[in-house]
Amino acid sequence: MQSFLESQQIDYFIGSVVTFAKGQYKAIVDGQQRLTTITLLLASIRNCYQKYSFEDRASGAQNFIERNNKNNEATYVLRTETSYPYLQTVIQKKESQKKITKLSEEEMLLEAAFNFFNEKIINEIDKIETDTGITISTKRIKTKKRLDELRDTLLALKLIYVELDNEDDAYQVFETLNTRGKDLATADLIKNHLARLLREKNPGSDDVKVRWSMMSDYIKTITIESIDLGKL
Repeated sequence: MQSFLESQQIDYFIGSVVTFAKGQYKAIVDGQQRLTTITLLLASIRNCYQKYSFEDRASGAQNFIERNNKNNEATYVLRTETSYPYLQTVIQKKESQKKITKLSEEEMLLEAAFNFFNEKIINEIDKIETDTGITISTKRIKTKKRLDELRDTLLALKLIYVELDNEDDAYQVFETLNTRGKDLATADLIKNHLARLLREKNPGSDDVKVRWSMMSDYIKTITIESIDLGKL
């Protein structure tokens, strides 16, 4: 994060993203964490634009998070079931709703990351706002310029985008890309095979990933003496 804030480089390479066609959307097999991080950073920059009353810039940043579909309905660019509703209502939504009190482990990690990004970006702007050697109007110009720089660096990130026609091919490419030079964790291999073999009853929901996340959260809370296989 610090190198991102300090660097003048505009062409960071962040690896590959592997997807496959799923109706009118693209399902992500590899790259979910990177895209989520980009979304968090965009939302943090958007919030900072709002804080300093750059509403046009805030709306512009929001357009990369939320867009209208062909029916003119607002739809989030990144959709996820495992961190619903926190990601959607607290982070992606421009007018964020009140805090959600009961969070899953994944949502708590998102909250921590989002707070971290917010703090880092606000600290960047505070360096300008607390400069007693410049006028208020100059501070405003510099604040907007700095936020624009952060936004543009983020939007200029480079990646390799791989889109496959079906889920089987997508997982095969994912495993090929990720087993070069290192082994995938056994848990990742099991999850990938389950996702490839099991087809969701509801095409709009990634049921395998949702259930896997729930099972992982449960396993982390138990000891060998308290295992209840019925909950798995």
